[in-house]
Amino acid sequence: MLSGSFTWAPLAAFILFATLLLYALHRLVGLSRAEGFKDKGRYFVIEHFQLHIGLYAVLAGLAALWYAWQLSWQVWWWMLPGMVLSAGYVLPIFGKGKRLRDFHYIKIFLIALAWSWITVVVPAVDLGLHRNIPLAFLFLERVCFVFAITLPFDIRDLEIDRANGVMTLPAMLGVVRTRQLAYLLLGLSAALGWMAFDLNAYNTGSFTGLIISLLISAVVIGGTRAGRHDYFFTGLVDGLMVVQFLLVWLLS
Repeated sequence: MLSGSFTWAPLAAFILFATLLLYALHRLVGLSRAEGFKDKGRYFVIEHFQLHIGLYAVLAGLAALWYAWQLSWQVWWWMLPGMVLSAGYVLPIFGKGKRLRDFHYIKIFLIALAWSWITVVVPAVDLGLHRNIPLAFLFLERVCFVFAITLPFDIRDLEIDRANGVMTLPAMLGVVRTRQLAYLLLGLSAALGWMAFDLNAYNTGSFTGLIISLLISAVVIGGTRAGRHDYFFTGLVDGLMVVQFLLVWLLS
């Protein structure tokens, strides 16, 4: 979106491997909060493959460190807010072993802000394009999109969040209203995308790809309920990010 082409750069590689590291750590740390849920689903798999996940974390950490040395100090400073939020979300560094995600209502906001900051603002800084108005619309569009596709995960986690005493938006609003909130956020994402398109941040093809991806996201979110298989969430819902990338890239 920012440079007009996709290139394998040190920043992209660092984000990839740092994300893999954090996800692996998140799985291992989260296992300690899953007592009573380890006999089925993803927690059964995570417990069974702890050694593998630990190995992935080590390898990803080494790769992230390698690419980190290739980044400028300016990029590091701008990346710091997203890194702090991400680390605090995963690691139990607060009182009584709490993570940021264990505080009431805020985890979904943290996810949307961290993902959007790391995938929009930081790449713009790396390219020297962070002082322009279209970037603000791209950032807010991404916030709304990530927020919308993260809500299904809070619906999935209703039972375990309740067991851990963590209040979330679906617990407060209910499943139906949470899906309605997701639709609203997808609509806002489309509106913000139109504003970015009007400012020439999107061309016609890439904007078309964005709108198609938002419509697909609405259909998938419509099928969300707490009892769906884990692959519905970790494959289909998480995969919406990949779908959006492919559509915007191919149609642009």
